[in-house]
Amino acid sequence: MIENASREIQRAAGAAEVRRREATRLPALIAALDDLLSELEELNLQRVAEAPDACRRRAAELIAETMGEDAVPAVPETVLDLMERAYEAQDEALRMRRRAVWGLDEE
Repeated sequence: MIENASREIQRAAGAAEVRRREATRLPALIAALDDLLSELEELNLQRVAEAPDACRRRAAELIAETMGEDAVPAVPETVLDLMERAYEAQDEALRMRRRAVWGLDEE
């Protein structure tokens, strides 16, 4: 009985630590996605059709981090398509932050 309680306490402490790490990491990721989207929106307003390579590389890294992909994904070349992918990543990051803060990923 004491062993079960000890395991349960360790599991809860581990889950709380994961939540704390996610709660601090995710706002930075969301801010980076916001910056990317702002840059893409500016390009769109300037009627730039193809996203610059540096912007595409940054988008690929942020999308990979958000979606938990090991490899950097291929991203669209057009500004509008890249914006769509970035918005999807931002939605996922916001969902992850809510779940981490609320502790919904625990068993």
